[in-house]
Amino acid sequence: MSIPDYQSLMLPLLKLASDGQEHSLAVSTVASYEIKKIDADYFAED
Repeated sequence: MSIPDYQSLMLPLLKLASDGQEHSLAVSTVASYEIKKIDADYFAED
């Protein structure tokens, strides 16, 4: 299987987008992450 060129990939997408309708893709979240930071005083000695 060869890699498609730009026109053969984009032309069908542009034709679909040109109809003015909203289209959705079947996309779901696989994982989400929470980033935390340590307060500056966490390592402070009392």
